[in-house]
Amino acid sequence: MVMTNNSKNNMKKEWKDLEEGDILDLRGLSLNQKFTQPPSRYSPASLIKKMEELGIGRPSTYASIITTLGDRGYVDTAKSSMQPTTLGMQVNNLLVDNFESVTNSTLTAEMEDNLDLISLGKKTYLEVLSNFWVEFAKNVEEKSGTITQVRDKYREMATDILCPTCGGGMQLKIGRFGEYLQCQEDKTHQFAKNFKEYEAALVDYREKYGSQAIGQKCTECGTDMILRVSKASLKPYIACPEYRVGNKHTITNITFDENDPLFKKARTGKSFGRKFSKKTSTPSVEKPKKAATKKTATKKAVKPKK
Repeated sequence: MVMTNNSKNNMKKEWKDLEEGDILDLRGLSLNQKFTQPPSRYSPASLIKKMEELGIGRPSTYASIITTLGDRGYVDTAKSSMQPTTLGMQVNNLLVDNFESVTNSTLTAEMEDNLDLISLGKKTYLEVLSNFWVEFAKNVEEKSGTITQVRDKYREMATDILCPTCGGGMQLKIGRFGEYLQCQEDKTHQFAKNFKEYEAALVDYREKYGSQAIGQKCTECGTDMILRVSKASLKPYIACPEYRVGNKHTITNITFDENDPLFKKARTGKSFGRKFSKKTSTPSVEKPKKAATKKTATKKAVKPKK
């Protein structure tokens, strides 16, 4: 409801006429429930601003810090905000739980101040490094054995997802090749993190493009080709059932419909992130062409003999 100046003045007059003990009629009652909203995620710009406030880093190091967070998979920078990944949260938990002295923001700020004092000649680098290293090395030696014993704590995370095979609870685990889900009741029940989306995509693409695999044979073993979906990108392709990255079994692209969102990506060669060779069934890597150089013969002027 928007209050105008006239309505505000009228309300003031009505309140002046009220006396103690007057009975008022309830004309309306509105209930509003509000929840405390968490702070918004950092963007690269807001994170740099926060580091400046805390005295962390210098302008020459800000870009490399942001790049390292993305390259190591600690945050997802695909969107405007920086979303922490499971790996990033678990690495953060491990460092904060065991090395609080070096993960504190004040340490970096103090180190920057010490570097300034070293440049001014008020401190020596041996003095600064000795004060830091003695305590840090002692802490690493104490925690190295403890972390090894409880390392599984930082490789798994509880979820509310149920196992599609037995109905047991599942944990999100970090393995050699990325994240996956494992059943707590039966360790052999393992699934990709996005297994629900994968199953839906497989059914959808087999219905749309499954006919393109009919009649195609693997050039390596002669087996009928099938439509498969990448568990990483959820994009379809046609391949031999025995195809694995690096072997010689046949794999080929799909011809998408013009109305399919993947059609434009396929035309630009960005459908799978790699190109397939026509001669061999394994992905081919195009080598950069070297610029051709022309060899020109130089003639030296010969002076006539006197």
